[in-house]
Amino acid sequence: MDKDNSYRDDNYEEELFNDDIDNELEQLKAARKKVLTRITAFITLLAFLAVFTFNALPINLKLIDLVYQSLELEKDLDSSLLDSVVEVSVLAGGEGLSLTVRQKSGTGFNISTDGVIVTNHHVIENAKNIIITFPNGEVYKAESWSSKPEYDLAVIKLQANNLPSVPIDTLKPVKQGEKVTVVGNPLGFNNVVTEGDVGQYLKVKGRADKIFTINAPIYPGNSGSPVFNNNGEVVGVVFASLRSKDSSETIAGAAIPIKRLMQEE
Repeated sequence: MDKDNSYRDDNYEEELFNDDIDNELEQLKAARKKVLTRITAFITLLAFLAVFTFNALPINLKLIDLVYQSLELEKDLDSSLLDSVVEVSVLAGGEGLSLTVRQKSGTGFNISTDGVIVTNHHVIENAKNIIITFPNGEVYKAESWSSKPEYDLAVIKLQANNLPSVPIDTLKPVKQGEKVTVVGNPLGFNNVVTEGDVGQYLKVKGRADKIFTINAPIYPGNSGSPVFNNNGEVVGVVFASLRSKDSSETIAGAAIPIKRLMQEE
């Protein structure tokens, strides 16, 4: 990776949100006038965010804007893509002899009608138990799972049938500047849609191959999110966020090309 970008892992993402949220509030106040002009949209949003805002006042306008934009983008998105993006809930054990057990969650997506979920290795690392929840509320316990740590990819298998699924494109890599859509479960929200474009391909230390950046907002919980091309095919999997050192306000995504899922060991 070049010197102008810094790689952030899953642990950093959580720290980023907790530490950065207060600092953002002051800057977001300046945007309050603009946001209040959308009073009609806010009625819908406030209902949607009722539980969150009750416990997290003052309202973080940046998050509300994120959800508002998602609602708009959903209108032009094939519903089958949304139906196939799942929440991955993990009960993980500690490393080595540690008896510590912790809960963590991320995003995944189904690529087969009989239940084959793709997510990140770091989402299910040290998993003792994995639960998959579909947007319609259906819940499945994972039957088995496997990982490719060198690519930060994992596959979870379910015992099910007739599940919604999405196609993947392992042959044609996305190009710089190409428009992409990300669907995930950031910050406790489900099926949040963001739109952006492909930045550049980078070689990251510790990774087996190049990853590509996405000029779109990425937050904790987006790990494992599918990156869709204009044809509604998955071309990448979000695994981290990147911040430009010369602009702390810029949040971008980093994704692994989906073709690595099919790559032989």
